Amino acid sequence: MTNPKSVATIPIRQNGIMPEKKMQKTIKESQKMPVFALEIGQYASNMKKTLTKSFKDWQAEEVEKMFGIKKHRTLPPLDKIMKMILSKDHQKREILEAYRLELFDYIDSWNEDEYKFMFISPFFEQVNFLSEYYKAFTQRQMSVNYDNDTKTTTGNVEFMLAKGRQIPEAPHFFLHEYNRPPLSPQIGGIKGGDNDPLGQLLISMVASQKMNPEG
Repeated sequence: MTNPKSVATIPIRQNGIMPEKKMQKTIKESQKMPVFALEIGQYASNMKKTLTKSFKDWQAEEVEKMFGIKKHRTLPPLDKIMKMILSKDHQKREILEAYRLELFDYIDSWNEDEYKFMFISPFFEQVNFLSEYYKAFTQRQMSVNYDNDTKTTTGNVEFMLAKGRQIPEAPHFFLHEYNRPPLSPQIGGIKGGDNDPLGQLLISMVASQKMNPEG
């Protein structure tokens, strides 16, 4: 006996264990279970997406409000560094001036890889970043919890100094993030990015501070 409107109908033996109508009802109810399981799985997936936020999705103002960051017009330690002047006979003075002029001429036309290869890497070679306390790392992932450990933010950091030989353990303040501002004009065939580079840098710095509060 079959029912053309039923999704599945099982013939009942003459000595059947279960009446046909009850069997059909059981089959139909069981067919709803995968749909219910799928809905639960989708809900869990959405919850995971909501509670985990990538560095690249942060806007600078979001970071400021979430972590209580304030912009200062002056900062004595930074002002002191900015006022430092190399002596005229300093051995690296000419090299640094050449890099400064090169950056002035080409910063608007380099893409990210060109910027790293042509300027950042050779410029950093002028500084010894190898120490028993830290070394340079590039494109390394950081992940920290925030908002009373109910949320997580994670992402790759372009460049940072951190303790560790192969795996960064305790990142220091020195971090770098390169992206074109989202509203920058297209220059030399290079479009501005869709993300906020300042927001990415700020959240990276916050993550670094949380991972190394005494650094």
